[in-house]
Order: sequence, then C-alpha cells, then structure tokens
Amino acid sequence: MNGKNVNYSFVGKEMETGVVWSYLEINSISKLNEIECELLAEALDSQSNIIQINNREGIKNLLLSKQKTIDYIIY
Repeated sequence: MNGKNVNYSFVGKEMETGVVWSYLEINSISKLNEIECELLAEALDSQSNIIQINNREGIKNLLLSKQKTIDYIIY
C-alpha cells in the first residue's frame, strides 16, 4: 500500500467452481493512493485479483493481474 508492505487479516473465503473469493482486511491506513497485489499471479497466468476498497471516501474497485500488479486510487 502506497509503496510499503502492510499486514492484513484473513477474514474468510467463499468457493465456487473455478473461483475462490478471499476476504482480507487491512486497518490503520490514513490515506490510500496506490495498491499492489500479486496474490497467485506468479503461479497462474490467468489469475485476476478484484480489489474492493471501502473507506470513508466511498467504495472503489480495481482489477489487477499478472500483467497489471499496481493501480492507483483517485477519490
């Protein structure tokens, strides 16, 4: 987050055919500008990571992949 590694809590998961939804929570970030996510990207070429950010400023969704591991948040 914002160019730094952060700790997260595993909240839970849901499984469907060919899809696993993992829920992670990160606390104590004052302002989020940039996010990088490489979960499973090195293992699966077709891996996509849908990131949903919920904070006081609203909800934002990002789609990250092996080809695009970093995205930026604009509120």
